[in-house]
Amino acid sequence: MYQKAVAGERFLLYPMHFHPEASTSILAGAYLDEYEVIRNIAFSLPEGTRLYVKDHISAWAYPTLDFYRRIRSLPNVRLLGPHEPTKELIKSSVGVITLTSTVGYEALLLKKRVFLYGRVFYEFHKGVVPIVNPANLRRIISGGLASPIGWDDQYNHDFVCAYWLSTLPGTLNLMLDRVPAAQAAEHIYRELLKAGLLHGLPAIKSAA
Repeated sequence: MYQKAVAGERFLLYPMHFHPEASTSILAGAYLDEYEVIRNIAFSLPEGTRLYVKDHISAWAYPTLDFYRRIRSLPNVRLLGPHEPTKELIKSSVGVITLTSTVGYEALLLKKRVFLYGRVFYEFHKGVVPIVNPANLRRIISGGLASPIGWDDQYNHDFVCAYWLSTLPGTLNLMLDRVPAAQAAEHIYRELLKAGLLHGLPAIKSAA
């Protein structure tokens, strides 16, 4: 079912996403039909460019076999397995196109252009090209790939430092039961509110 990258081939990398997940359901809610997203990209590629669709390491085989077959049948698309080396694919690509994947963040740090559908923490990086209107996708991709890489290691260093400075220390236990998880979420919310990071959003209901 899976295919292999072809040496010397010009391609954009599309990392598949885990569903359901807040990063896609909330931050890219208009693009939940991943097949249609991939199909639109495939038919909007510049001449001579392929789309490498890499399956998600934590979600491979979740979709139906028909889903994978439909992706493979799209023109200009290669379907890659979840264990293909992401970093090497990024380095060999002309850029990454994604909903909200952190692969986009990795690509920016490797000085690759990123075409972004959703809202994500790295959207302010100067290497990001927002996909505001998918109807103009061919023009957006062609224009973005034609633009020179306008950032260097120092810019990336400053960007990472700025991101780190905007974080708060803490840990998340994803194995908590519902009530203690809700209590932990309430505590995190109040800490963010106290730090002035939520801009007056209404308080969540108490889990007590």
